[in-house]
Amino acid sequence: MKQLSNNTKGGFVLLFATLIWGFAFVFQDMAGEHLGAFAINGVRMIIGGLFLLLFLALKKDIKIDKVTFMGGAISGFALFAASSFQQFGISA
Repeated sequence: MKQLSNNTKGGFVLLFATLIWGFAFVFQDMAGEHLGAFAINGVRMIIGGLFLLLFLALKKDIKIDKVTFMGGAISGFALFAASSFQQFGISA
């Protein structure tokens, strides 16, 4: 059987990510009827943080310096703000 190229594999990964993201809108809309935007985002961020901790636990050779930590904190805040605006838009 022929091996798939990296471009084809990447295309499938992007398709899978797009499907997950698209289906998430439906569930976010349903959850918005029962929970507030910050509660939904809190649950999403906790789940994402747990997966990140799992990844960090499996990778023993990762060193996090101050610049990396600050970059992650700024990126995390931007993700939180964008997710909050998105959730408020879906719930409205």
